[in-house]
Amino acid sequence: MNVPTPRLLAASLAVILSTLSHGAHGEVVPDEFVIDAFVDGPSTLHVTPEGLYWTNGNNEKPGKWHGANEATYINGAAWNPVWGKPNARGGPDKSEPYPLKLNSVDLNFHLISVTQERGQKGHDKRTPPIAKRDGAEFTVIIPDPESGPRWYRFSLRKH
Repeated sequence: MNVPTPRLLAASLAVILSTLSHGAHGEVVPDEFVIDAFVDGPSTLHVTPEGLYWTNGNNEKPGKWHGANEATYINGAAWNPVWGKPNARGGPDKSEPYPLKLNSVDLNFHLISVTQERGQKGHDKRTPPIAKRDGAEFTVIIPDPESGPRWYRFSLRKH
């Protein structure tokens, strides 16, 4: 049986900690997070220093296409947004925030995949998302004017 040495354990811990930062109150803040979202039509993910929230256009809300109830995943953790109009599957609306303390919204966006099934690899032909700093927020606008929903997987990493 191979037992890790203290030096190997310390090196492994250093690698793990190098991907994390600490907030103003000592909380651990990820340097990068991966989002998986089931989107049909224009929706925007807003990233603020206090967390994430969705706004929606005239289409069905993220995760709600044709009666589905798909979560948005943040680093693999399921988030079921609570909407201002919870009984409406679609239409203009805003979700309550997902709490995620960030030191900064200076982020880099990387589109990982756009597919029909969550977890698939590849890029279905879709209008690309637009990611930008917008005042005190970072926004990821998913236009998705094409027919039917897709799973959008992307990462946001500290700049």
